[in-house]
Amino acid sequence: MIVSRWGLPSPSAQRDLASWPSDFSRGIKPIPCHSHNDYWRHVPLYDALAAGCIGVEADVFFDSNLQDDLYVGHDRYSLKPERTLKSLYIDPLLTILNNQNQPPLLFNPNQTAFLPFSSTDQNKVGVFDSSPSTSLTLLIDLKSAADTTFPIVLAALKPLLEVNYLTTFSPTTGLVPAPITV
Repeated sequence: MIVSRWGLPSPSAQRDLASWPSDFSRGIKPIPCHSHNDYWRHVPLYDALAAGCIGVEADVFFDSNLQDDLYVGHDRYSLKPERTLKSLYIDPLLTILNNQNQPPLLFNPNQTAFLPFSSTDQNKVGVFDSSPSTSLTLLIDLKSAADTTFPIVLAALKPLLEVNYLTTFSPTTGLVPAPITV
């Protein structure tokens, strides 16, 4: 649905994703492939997911004169205000994973209503229904000075980290897998 309607007038792409069923990637088998320069695809991120790619790449530039945002493109001449790490990757991934990780509803015939399924499972599922534990690799290639760009990248990833969608590592816990690995 998203790929076929890409580029058509829409008040909100988020509205389209909100109606997406929880099994939106049913039938897609994740394969060990990487979408190099993914932002060049017709529909960045979604084309790669539809092909089963378990890795996508975004080249990012930071320029404090332009605003505190990370622009996605192959070189400075290809940067556009609407092509940011947030708009092309962070926000869509948050929407997809939030939809994928909604508590399932069970029909209760005694109350003729759907009720949230009670579960103690705190593991987050990834973007692929056929392989929910597969982590999508988001390769972020810094194309501007690392000393100024890297802190902005960390700040941009914070929304994914706050809801436990990012793989983490610490000396005490070791590697903690999650739906997205950067």
